[in-house]
Amino acid sequence: ARELEKSGKEDNALEIYLKILENCPPGTDYYIRPCIILEKRHQYSQAVEICDLAIKNIRIGRFNADENEFLYRKNRLLKKLEKSRY
Repeated sequence: ARELEKSGKEDNALEIYLKILENCPPGTDYYIRPCIILEKRHQYSQAVEICDLAIKNIRIGRFNADENEFLYRKNRLLKKLEKSRY
């Protein structure tokens, strides 16, 4: 997915990232990369959902990471979402 993203094939990359997320992977990149693509596309709600999924998986111990990274990203996305509604 990362190679597809680098080669400008974001649609294909996003499809793979979202498929991977169905299995609750243990690593932050699996959550961050689709959030970045969705943010570029102004699809803030979907990016927030991925942040929530990452936070949930960190809290229940599916993988070890700092949830603050996702809380910060989520808050930033929520602000953008609010601005886009006006």
